[in-house]
Amino acid sequence: MAAAALHLLWDLGQEGVTCTVEDLERGVQDAGLARFAGLEGMHHKVWFRDGHRYGSLMVFESAEARDAVLPWVTERVSGLCGLAPVRVESFDVIAVAEGAAGPIAA
Repeated sequence: MAAAALHLLWDLGQEGVTCTVEDLERGVQDAGLARFAGLEGMHHKVWFRDGHRYGSLMVFESAEARDAVLPWVTERVSGLCGLAPVRVESFDVIAVAEGAAGPIAA
């Protein structure tokens, strides 16, 4: 069974948005890290942002674990923002290298 990745991206510059990138960043700090820390079937999750885009990249032990998480992750952020993601991409993972710098705290 191959590892699997999920890339999600929201464009908060669109009409109809009900939150900001800063709101979502606070959500990661307030609850997101705790929600995903130790999540069964997940290896890593990286949250990222730029001026008006917010997203994440997650690596799972299997496509089944990835697919189980997809609906509730997209529904949660979409519910907060009023928008569906502009990008939902699934990948097979070939390998993951961890650098000596270690994880980044929020």
